[in-house]
Amino acid sequence: MKIKEVANLLDVSEITIRREVSKGSFGEVKFENGEYSIDYHHVLKFIAENPKYSDLRMKVVELMYEELELNKSDINTELHVEVLEAAILKSTISKFGTEVLQAFSSYLDKKESQPSLPFIIRAMDNKLNVIKQPTVNELQTILSEAISVDVHKKIKLGEMVNADQIENIFGRKPQQEGINFCKDTKELYIITKLGLDNPAVKKAEYNDYWKNGKIFYEGKGQGIQEFKGSNLHLYRKYEVFHQLVKCKEGVPSYIHVFNQAKIYEPDKFQYLGKFHVTDYFVDNQSLGRLQDTKTAIIFELTPIVKKLSASIDENYIF
Repeated sequence: MKIKEVANLLDVSEITIRREVSKGSFGEVKFENGEYSIDYHHVLKFIAENPKYSDLRMKVVELMYEELELNKSDINTELHVEVLEAAILKSTISKFGTEVLQAFSSYLDKKESQPSLPFIIRAMDNKLNVIKQPTVNELQTILSEAISVDVHKKIKLGEMVNADQIENIFGRKPQQEGINFCKDTKELYIITKLGLDNPAVKKAEYNDYWKNGKIFYEGKGQGIQEFKGSNLHLYRKYEVFHQLVKCKEGVPSYIHVFNQAKIYEPDKFQYLGKFHVTDYFVDNQSLGRLQDTKTAIIFELTPIVKKLSASIDENYIF
């Protein structure tokens, strides 16, 4: 359901729905055909958790049956969640089934040893995180139109720049996949590989992805990653954001993000804007695309909204 449709259904403003989205009340928001939408089962879950909307649940079920082309005669006064979830699962598998099976079978076929179940599940999860990403162009559209992300004064959002241009602005040439601290300018920028249609993603050493309006960026190192070196730079930004420490004079509290989007020019990097390091977690079953399982630090990067933006309020997160 589109954001506007959910607002009309619940008889509230769109800004109210946006704020509930930012709280996670509606789960993951999708971006399709230039519009944002919420899955029906997330709307049903929200209604179930808020009894004052209970009389609307059958209306949602009817809309869902209609979209999934199910037999409306099966609808009765009981909410058959199992039937609906089965229909959702069937729809998901029909779209992503081949990729899921490839991720699953590639590890079952290993002759040297049978992988553990968490290892297999993580492999499938990594695969789906990549598949469910927006394309490179969609990502730029989200950042510019829906989020209105703040940018460096010398670079435009989506601008493709080469290593020499980045060095001229920040004082340091980029690593292909790395965290780059610039001693002269005190700036910090990272190189990631994002986008469903980005060929660089398939060969990426680290498992970065876009989800719910944020970049989940994997720290550097194999085996067991630690909070030192480049990873410590990002952790310090997390501490600054949560006011656990004060930023040194002249050192920005945010970072810049570049995407190695090889669908355009292989040797250039697409600028995605300014981001805060808002959170992190440790993943004991992280599976990079070119190496075995490792213990990784996953940093949550949230785009900074322009102060003068009229597109959204500060809680409008996608």
